[in-house]
Amino acid sequence: MNSGIYIITTPSSRLYVGSAVKFAHRWRVHLYNLRHRQHHSRALQSAYDKYGEAGLTFRKLLICAKPDLLFYEQRVIDSYPFSHLYNVAPVAGNQLGFKHSPETKAAYSAARRGVPRPRTVAHTQKIADARRGKKLSAAARANQSAAQKGRLKTPEHVAKVAALNRGKKRSPEVCAAMSKRSANRPRKATTSGFVGVSRKGNKWQARISVNGARKGLGYHDTAQAAGEAVQRAVAALSG
Repeated sequence: MNSGIYIITTPSSRLYVGSAVKFAHRWRVHLYNLRHRQHHSRALQSAYDKYGEAGLTFRKLLICAKPDLLFYEQRVIDSYPFSHLYNVAPVAGNQLGFKHSPETKAAYSAARRGVPRPRTVAHTQKIADARRGKKLSAAARANQSAAQKGRLKTPEHVAKVAALNRGKKRSPEVCAAMSKRSANRPRKATTSGFVGVSRKGNKWQARISVNGARKGLGYHDTAQAAGEAVQRAVAALSG
């Protein structure tokens, strides 16, 4: 049997009382927390900082079965004045009445901030069951997609932007620059094989862009005729 009650003593004669299922493992955990300055007992941490690791002594006090650990630990704690102990609470197995300092709370919060909480399988299944069979309308899906992209605009926002832009006209320089960029931009040929020509029923429509606006050049019987109309219009604008 390797379970029982232990004590940690220091040169100050104060001591820490604890119970362990495995003594060696429990002592390693204490040392790890003390070395990294994260022990739950600030008093024991201060003693470690003052006396060093060599100043702490881990000693087995009694051996007992696992179900009896808390019983005997409480008996040992009760046999000392609480001011003589490094324990954070007078009750074995809990921290009733113990409060962390604001600094400790801030450190815990900073350490956990941004760390996603893992979901259990049951939690994930519960969410899936709640969403299963729930269908959104087309408008709701559009709003959801826009919201996820950060593009969702309220009617008030749209009206405000429209009011600010109402009556504004582009300067001739801006129009000329836009036309130049449009003319130099590589264009993809439509299925007709001609730029600016698209099928409209039984006819082919020819269009060009002038100062950012689309200008129609009529409907033609063949795609070639519509393409020639586009070429003539572009040549006239260039000349």
